[in-house]
Amino acid sequence: MATKKNTPAFSKGKTRTYILTQKATPITYQLRSRDTQHNPLQYFDGDGLRALRYLSNQKEIFVDAQNDNLAILGTVLFEDGKLVVDAQNTTLQFFLLHHPDNEVNGGSRFKEFDPESVAKDELDKMEQQYEAIKIALEMDITDLEAIGRVLFKSKVDTMPTSELKRDVTLYARNNPAKFIELANDSDIKLRNLANRAVDLNIIGVRDDNTTIYWVDSKKVIVKLPFGSNPFTSLAQYFKTDEGAEVMEAIGVKLGK
Repeated sequence: MATKKNTPAFSKGKTRTYILTQKATPITYQLRSRDTQHNPLQYFDGDGLRALRYLSNQKEIFVDAQNDNLAILGTVLFEDGKLVVDAQNTTLQFFLLHHPDNEVNGGSRFKEFDPESVAKDELDKMEQQYEAIKIALEMDITDLEAIGRVLFKSKVDTMPTSELKRDVTLYARNNPAKFIELANDSDIKLRNLANRAVDLNIIGVRDDNTTIYWVDSKKVIVKLPFGSNPFTSLAQYFKTDEGAEVMEAIGVKLGK
């Protein structure tokens, strides 16, 4: 069942540029400009489908509102993948806004090129990239290791601090959104704490990764589900009241 569709926003008095969205663009491309039986060109306005037609001598874009006796079909031609429509030609701009091949309507043939919007998107990406790099450069070694274990696995154990910081910062620059997500993920830090505790022989894992114990006393800390990742399970365990006490004790031992 068709759902009601919001009419696209449109403002007059602006020259607009439209570009083809295919990777390879022809020297010239003529956009279909009228509805036919074999090649429908229609727009759903919320109540029903209305046939579209671009006429160079009429302001209306819908066939049911046009005068057929005075109809002069207009041509919509892209050259080198681009079409510039003067501010005075609001009819063509309105027609292109409602065209089903326009990306704004779910099409995949063309879209309006908005330099201001592009600049804003690029600025947003630059700001996010700056934020990610800043976070990476200001991270302490513990948090760097936590993220490094996710990105570089066991390689982290043999990486000098400067190399680890460089590689994490490069990742932050190239993948700012994902890096910020990792930096805010408390489970990553908890898993790293579990890894460090095992690496430094503070706690141990045995019995097919189901038993966590204190290395010095051999006392069992917790039993884990069979088949689970011990470090992931420990990260969840650290969030419990009992696990918080174990985490605090590990922190004391790490601080010695």
